[in-house]
Amino acid sequence: MLQTHRPALKFTLLGTLFLTLIILTAAANLWADEGDAGWAGAALRTGIGARALGMGGAYVSLAHGASAIYWNPATLSYHRNREVTFAYSYLPWDRKLAYAGVAVPVEPTAGVGLAWTHAGVGGIVGRDHNGQPTGELTSAENAFCLAFSVKISPYLNVGLGMKYLYYKLVDISATGFGFDVALFSSPIPDLNLGLVVQDVNAKYTWDTEEVWERGTTTYDEFPFNTRFGASYKFFQQQLTIAGNLEKNQEQNIKTHLGAEFSVHPSFIVRAGLNDGTPAFGGSFLKPISETAVHLDYAVFFDSVTDEISHIFGWHFQF
Repeated sequence: MLQTHRPALKFTLLGTLFLTLIILTAAANLWADEGDAGWAGAALRTGIGARALGMGGAYVSLAHGASAIYWNPATLSYHRNREVTFAYSYLPWDRKLAYAGVAVPVEPTAGVGLAWTHAGVGGIVGRDHNGQPTGELTSAENAFCLAFSVKISPYLNVGLGMKYLYYKLVDISATGFGFDVALFSSPIPDLNLGLVVQDVNAKYTWDTEEVWERGTTTYDEFPFNTRFGASYKFFQQQLTIAGNLEKNQEQNIKTHLGAEFSVHPSFIVRAGLNDGTPAFGGSFLKPISETAVHLDYAVFFDSVTDEISHIFGWHFQF
């Protein structure tokens, strides 16, 4: 009898999951702010990784390995493989976004990770008061994150990420610290839930006293960012469907929906909607000795320019 009712139960749970997401979206829009605006750390919140962005950023409940340090550090204690990850995004207007991370399980029920996120722009022509070129100007934001996670019950994992922030803008720089706190749960097989609050107490401290005669010290605070996600796997885990809600302290709520399908044990395709903007991607898996090598790719529309952007990723699990 249990076998007979299992498919119906799966689709009932799936329907309940997405009905809940719709209700939460509608409720959140009632208190959403009017319009979006630029705030400190915006470039570091655009998302990393080809798998995540190929699914429209619906990744809070799916994050694993080294990318979990960014998306949901609580999952570091859920997955038991060591992983090294690299990702690079080609963005319009001479912008770039890079990520590198390593994650290691700590027996019996914990995990730790270290990651670097870099967002930069170049090709800016500097000019003097007469309009004459003075050279190329650059801007670069960096976040170095140490994350830790522990399983506190069979159904609940908690995580903490500690970030050191460094921003170099032409000849001046700023530093700061921030925290991410996260939860992850898999209450039943194939159903995952994730919650993360990012950039708690994060801010840049700018000190221009050594640059200009009348320089001052100013603070540029990050708005904290909350993401809730749920995902479900079915058809013997060949198909995964995920949804995220994201609410920035200073911006409107955003929705992220995504799916991935395992066409073959070595090939996965993905599609998603990043707050209504389509995204697509795929992965190729090649075992080499005792190491699983993942090559990831995603294409999406850049949120700043609406132009097509590309991201490549490499994962090594061992």
